[in-house]
Amino acid sequence: MENGDTQALVLVARPGPADWDRLHRRLRESRADGPRVVECDVSALDPVDRGALAVLGQLARLQLAARRDGREIRLRGAPRELLELMELTGLGDVLGR
Repeated sequence: MENGDTQALVLVARPGPADWDRLHRRLRESRADGPRVVECDVSALDPVDRGALAVLGQLARLQLAARRDGREIRLRGAPRELLELMELTGLGDVLGR
């Protein structure tokens, strides 16, 4: 979903490699004329899942890709546990928290 100011990306509960590839592809495809802010809905993520650290790493990579193009990822709907894990790992600043 996109409007003139914001592009929205949505993560599934347990994103796999194909999901991350799709998100990166959508980000790349919209960079030329896309909005500066990209909202990433993470409300479906299971923050206590074993893959939570891998998800944070992938979100950080997505943020870095966006920043290279002068854009930023904003997380929407992040569960409290995911926010705490972001702070614990030092990724809170990278991911805009």
